[in-house]
This record gives sequence, structure tokens and C-alpha cells, in this order.
Amino acid sequence: MINNATRRNGLERLIERFGVERLISALPQADVRDALDLVSMQELAVMLGLNYNTLRSRMKDGKIPFPQVRLVRRAFFTRDEADAIAKAWQKQTSLGTNSRKRENA
Repeated sequence: MINNATRRNGLERLIERFGVERLISALPQADVRDALDLVSMQELAVMLGLNYNTLRSRMKDGKIPFPQVRLVRRAFFTRDEADAIAKAWQKQTSLGTNSRKRENA
């Protein structure tokens, strides 16, 4: 049986030789997403109540940040980033709704 120190040493050697990105890209992506609790752009769009293309448009407009985590060719948000974006979006849209109601009154 391999002890923890030997495992850690082996993992550190693999990271030094191949890099974290290469090691992660060799693993099943669904498992990596689950282990890191990542949120796809499609999932974020659902959280915000937006169409995927609307989310992309808001990102291009600078209203929503682009995701920073990349796995192979896809981009993801961390759970903390997604939750913060959803909270800010909810606050922004509720303020916009309230100000429009006041303008129309």
C-alpha cells in the first residue's frame, strides 16, 4: 500500500513534468467538473433566467464577466463566481424593474 507522502511526491512529480492543465485534460471532464464544482455557461444562463445567446451578449457588453476556468475547449465559472454573478444580476434586474415601475407611474 502506498502511503500519503509517497502519493503526494508522485503527484508533485507528475505536475512538474506534465503540468496541471495537461493532467486535468487527460481526466474525464465530467468528473473534473463535479470535483471542482464548476458551472457551465449554459447552467449560468439558466440560473439567471437568460437565453444562452443573451448571456453571451451580456458578456460581450461587459455586463457579465467571462469565465476564467478552461477545460479543453470549454469555459466554466467556479461555483462562487456563478453565485456572485447570479446575486449581482438579481440585484441589478430588480433595481431596473423598480425604477421602470416608478418611471411609468
